[in-house]
Amino acid sequence: MGSSAPLTEFQKTSSHCLNADGTVDSSFDPGTVSYFSVRTISIQSDGKIIVGGEFSSFNGTPKSGIARLNTNGSLDASFASGFGFDGTVYSTVIQSDGKILAGGLFDFFNGTPVSKIVRLNANGSLDTSFDPGTLKNGVIYSISIQNNKKILVGGAFSFSGGTNITNFARLNPAGGLDNTFDTGTGFQSDVRSIELQNDGKIIVAGSFFSFNGVYAGRIARLIGDCAEDINITKNGNTLTAVATGVDYQWIDCDNNINPNLQGEVNQSFTATTNGNYAVIITSTSCSDTSACVNVTISNVEQFKNDNKISLYPNPAGNYVTPTSVQDLTGAVVKVMNLTGHVLNEIKIYSGKSHSFDLSAYAPGMYFIEINQKEQVNRIKMMKN
Repeated sequence: MGSSAPLTEFQKTSSHCLNADGTVDSSFDPGTVSYFSVRTISIQSDGKIIVGGEFSSFNGTPKSGIARLNTNGSLDASFASGFGFDGTVYSTVIQSDGKILAGGLFDFFNGTPVSKIVRLNANGSLDTSFDPGTLKNGVIYSISIQNNKKILVGGAFSFSGGTNITNFARLNPAGGLDNTFDTGTGFQSDVRSIELQNDGKIIVAGSFFSFNGVYAGRIARLIGDCAEDINITKNGNTLTAVATGVDYQWIDCDNNINPNLQGEVNQSFTATTNGNYAVIITSTSCSDTSACVNVTISNVEQFKNDNKISLYPNPAGNYVTPTSVQDLTGAVVKVMNLTGHVLNEIKIYSGKSHSFDLSAYAPGMYFIEINQKEQVNRIKMMKN
């Protein structure tokens, strides 16, 4: 440390700023940090510094677990975190919107009961819209935010509600557990550090020796999500994936049995029924799914009917017959529910009509859709 004055106990013992050559930067003066240690540092876009750890005051001002410093090291009095946490903060991460995620071993923030991870507003107050929900026991040591704004957390913890997820999990941006992130049995012991590669893969380190039953000696790399942009643009009832040069599969978010939309594998998709839709983006090494986007089509049952197609009878019993004044040879006729899920389809090989057996369908409202020569005709049908 060259000719710098020796550092004494409780004086500049918890945070320093070093010059590029490793010497202490004397222009940075955080004053006295009392009681134990600083465990984590995050730097905001304006250069201010978020510090977290196990301390009770900064320069005589009560600040427990978290504080914000100005660029010269002095305490930022505008950071309204109040007294702070009742325990230790092990990890802090600053979101792109300036809000701050903090994880550790604590139960209260400014007297308010909280989980082991909280989100603070940019001014230091508690963001009550963030709810990690089922996170129950233990401690969080590491937090990392993916490109899709989902939150990876590592530590020694468990979730309530019957889940087997322990020590490593992913939260949605609003805080709830992301059930689409399937790590199986996960890590059998503590996760201490999480880092993200540019390709979306996840480096995890800790005291574990296995992941999902496979040997992993203290450090492992997970596939994670793609680095591709998974956003969607919307123009009327046409959705377009932002990512280019990848494979696409559009899905019906309202269909839990067979969500893939047959033949919808292009960058754009035009919905013909009201519903919620998403796209699966697949690149060379991984795939990811966009958020679901709602599409509402006014008077969805009133499509063009240039062929003057009619249904008889309607309401129908066990059979219904689409009939046209023109030849329907080659047309594909589909029976669909109101969410657009195809229940049955058949090709008409000749003639101007074809009867459908409806005996297996429950009473209710359906669509009959006739596709012929790039023309789509859809008629609403009542099944008695």
